[in-house]
Amino acid sequence: MNNDIFKILLIDDIKIDVRIFEKLLDKIEDEQHELLVTNTLEEGKKILDDNSINIVFLDLHLPDSSIEQTLDFVSEYEEKFPFIILSSIHDKQQRIRAIQKGAQDYLVKNEFDKQLLSRVINYSLERHHLHKELHTYANELREKEQRLIESQAIAQLGNWDLLLDNDTIEWSPEARLILELNLEKNFTSLEWLVNLVKDEEKDNVWNIFRQAIEGSRDFNTDLKVMLPNGNRKYINLRIRSTEVDDEKNKKIRGTIQDITFRKEMENALMFSEEKYHRLFEESTDAIFITTDAGKFVDFNRAMLDLFGYSAEELVNIHVSQLYFNPFEREVIKKIIKEKGLIREYEVALRRIDGTKIECVISSTPWRSNDGKLRGYQGIIRDITERKRNEELVRNKEIAERSSRLKQRFLANMSHEIRTPITSIAGLTHLILKTTLTPQQQEYVNGIRTSSEHLLALVNDILDYSKIEEGKVKFHLLEFNLRAHLTQLFKTMEYAALNKNIQYLHEFDDNLPENIVGDPIRLNQIIFNLLSNAIKFTDRGLVKLSARLVEDAKNAVVISIVVQDTGIGIPENKLHTIFRSFTQLGKDVTKTAEGTGLGLAITRQLIELQGGTINVKSKPDEGSTFEVMMMFKKQVDTTEKPEQSRESENNQLDSIDIGFKKILIVEDKKLNQLVTTEMLKSRWKNIETAIADNGKEAVEILRHKKFDLVLMDVQMPEMDGYEATKAIRADLKIPYSVMPILAMTAYTTDNETQQCLEAGMNDFVAKPFDPEQLYRKIIGLVLHTASDHSYLAESTSYNYNDGEHLNLAYLNQITNGNATLKSKIIQMLIEETPEELFQLKKFTREKSWKRTRAIAHKMKSGISYLGLANTLNDIKLIEEYAGNEIRLDKIPALVEKVDVACTKAINELVRMKSVL
Repeated sequence: MNNDIFKILLIDDIKIDVRIFEKLLDKIEDEQHELLVTNTLEEGKKILDDNSINIVFLDLHLPDSSIEQTLDFVSEYEEKFPFIILSSIHDKQQRIRAIQKGAQDYLVKNEFDKQLLSRVINYSLERHHLHKELHTYANELREKEQRLIESQAIAQLGNWDLLLDNDTIEWSPEARLILELNLEKNFTSLEWLVNLVKDEEKDNVWNIFRQAIEGSRDFNTDLKVMLPNGNRKYINLRIRSTEVDDEKNKKIRGTIQDITFRKEMENALMFSEEKYHRLFEESTDAIFITTDAGKFVDFNRAMLDLFGYSAEELVNIHVSQLYFNPFEREVIKKIIKEKGLIREYEVALRRIDGTKIECVISSTPWRSNDGKLRGYQGIIRDITERKRNEELVRNKEIAERSSRLKQRFLANMSHEIRTPITSIAGLTHLILKTTLTPQQQEYVNGIRTSSEHLLALVNDILDYSKIEEGKVKFHLLEFNLRAHLTQLFKTMEYAALNKNIQYLHEFDDNLPENIVGDPIRLNQIIFNLLSNAIKFTDRGLVKLSARLVEDAKNAVVISIVVQDTGIGIPENKLHTIFRSFTQLGKDVTKTAEGTGLGLAITRQLIELQGGTINVKSKPDEGSTFEVMMMFKKQVDTTEKPEQSRESENNQLDSIDIGFKKILIVEDKKLNQLVTTEMLKSRWKNIETAIADNGKEAVEILRHKKFDLVLMDVQMPEMDGYEATKAIRADLKIPYSVMPILAMTAYTTDNETQQCLEAGMNDFVAKPFDPEQLYRKIIGLVLHTASDHSYLAESTSYNYNDGEHLNLAYLNQITNGNATLKSKIIQMLIEETPEELFQLKKFTREKSWKRTRAIAHKMKSGISYLGLANTLNDIKLIEEYAGNEIRLDKIPALVEKVDVACTKAINELVRMKSVL
């Protein structure tokens, strides 16, 4: 016992017995003790769980438990605490049961004194201590035995004993599992074991066991065995020397281990090494191993083939010599150091002859067994061909993207040009229907000629790819060359005189009267050359000349020369001026103007007709362009020229379509007016109606029948395509009952196909030639064949500069028609303020699609007001809002447009009130 307080727990419900127990304890003088008393087994459990108790005295008869429950309580706690059972009766069976349950002693109440109590306490404590030590030792033995069993199972290792007196082997449990023996079969014969190996190895196994028995030698051998159930295994058999228990019982011992997995791995490794060696040599990719210092340790044949070295040469060079940029190796080493490897790294390498090859490298560190870096190993793949193909694909994509951008640019430019020209063409036609003076007739014809020139140019730009492929269609017409050139010369006269330069022409008297060719293409060629000459000449002269070069039986060769004294062209630029989308540049012209297509188109149009164009020029002295072309002199009997437009129009004038109802679907008021007037000027006995968009047109057609629909393609709410599809599908109006003629500003093949696929019968390009429009209408309403090949020509006009109201353009297109001018002015007064209100509202709401739409709609009106700078501003608003770029610039531009247009409309109102 130590000097600590000795704690005793007494569990007894009889107070007198508790009192007697206390007195006996007090008489024991060699212990400082503390007695804890409780009268129920439940309270006793709590005390044991919460206090450090040295010994427990337990009454066998308690009010809250039976004798059996009390003894189970002892069994539950006997490892932690020594128990002494107290009972009021002698019962041998109870004593035995108590001891079996773990009690250290059994005392009968009132039959023990202080000496017995002291001895019982000491003996119980000692016995409990010994019991705990034995229990701990037994647990350790069990744990060691279990660990041994587990270790043998993990290692697949068993042990065995060979009994020499009867040649039988006793196997441990793990050994039986290895040999897949029945659990009941602990013994086999030595002969049974030997018979598991191949016949050629049996003698060797017998010899090993014989030497172990006779010579007391140890053996360690690997065997391949076939078990009785047919399974094959590799085993390791260890044999120890003979041991003698006594003279009659001699035996040798050993172990058996399943090494099947290890052997299979060794075989697989051998196979992998062989396979790796084969792959190493046969791989089409270059494989290498190098030292950290940059020397080759190993490589395959593909490495030599890739770089062109022999094996002796490669081992004697530094790795960096293979890099096109020698510093690239350090970059690769740094990446491997940071990431542990490098994969598919693109790098330029060098063959022995200096040829550059594009490759990808994948590499990892090569380390020794102790983890020290020895070098690098990896694979090199030649991707030169792949890179070349990728470059071709990339160039193809760039070319296709460039083509798409070009087509988009051409389509947008076409739309911008055709929108105002639509009104110009219509009004010009209407003016020609009025009584004009000879001078006015000449001016209007000049406008029409210019329109034809411009529209031919627009059509060529839109279909420039056809020009490049030589697929432009040329129309053979018989025309007067001298009169044609004279009219063309006069068309440009105003522009030349406006620059205060001499404007001259000289035509050879020997020029034939009539020739056969394409007058529109000739106009385009000469118009372009004259325009450039006037544009780049600020002093001196511009001269148009034509002479007969050769007069054959059926054809003539004509030389047409355009000469100027302008800025000229530097010699180093002469070879570029006929390239597509090429300009001379600001260093030559001071300003960069135009698309750069003019001379390119001109040359191709000339060459496609079998002609040539040459240029001579010197800077600051001028340029001379000479066109040499061949024309037929008369109609070829095998190739009849096309009917002239005048002749065709004369035939159309005699056709009357009768009383017809025509629905005009157009969102621009001015175009509505012009189209209506053109139709009524041609046919007095027709009735027209207006729809501002496709949705409105569909609603009108639900309730009223029409003979023809003129359908604009680009409109808000519902465009012409959607409207036509709705008419054909929802209203179930077939093609033959009500024809639909599309009016489009785009004339590409794709646009044409879209029109026809949507359900339209035919199309006419904006700005349309009135006669072409009439011809299309006649063909549709009288059910004649439609002509898809004819493209209308139109006119253009340069707007006046300045931010004040300028009605010069309006006066030009109305040409003295006061009624028409008044209608246009009234529309501008009524529509412009509302359009300005919507433009500002949509801008504040940041509704950019609506902002773009209203800006697009306002361009025509601003053109009629003569506000050139404001027109540029509204175009910028349309561009920024449509592409949602530079949105912060739009509010300021809208403010400028609002101020300029409001001022102009106020002036129009005052002017009208005065009139």
